[in-house]
Amino acid sequence: MNLGFTGTRQVTTQEQNTWLLKYMLDNPPEEFHHGCCVGADAQAHRTAKACLDLGLGQIVLHPPSDPRLEMEYTTWDYANCVWWPKKPYLTRNKDIVRECDLMIALPDGPKRPHSGTWTTIGYAEEYKRPIMICHPDGSIEER
Repeated sequence: MNLGFTGTRQVTTQEQNTWLLKYMLDNPPEEFHHGCCVGADAQAHRTAKACLDLGLGQIVLHPPSDPRLEMEYTTWDYANCVWWPKKPYLTRNKDIVRECDLMIALPDGPKRPHSGTWTTIGYAEEYKRPIMICHPDGSIEER
């Protein structure tokens, strides 16, 4: 299974981080796709890196063409990763959705206009991908 990820550019909550780690340990995907931004993507990247020796196949990075919100990289971040070309935010979000069998979302709150996370959830719905949303309080919503 290929797992797609979208999340807030803010810091994720401990409840979200704990849930994501447990989910990935219990269900290691063949591929983990994320958008390389600050906040949730960076945290999810660290979580995925921790799962590489425990069954995760590879991490697939979809970096944005606009570097303002791109996560910072170290040598450690480059190892065991496959890189897609840099693309505009919404285009690369569609790529992530198309490449996954299941989307995971860690938003910073309820749906609101102009949220990349919620827009990507909408793309997943359009593409008929199952979605698991872990809200800041740790509650899970499946769509």
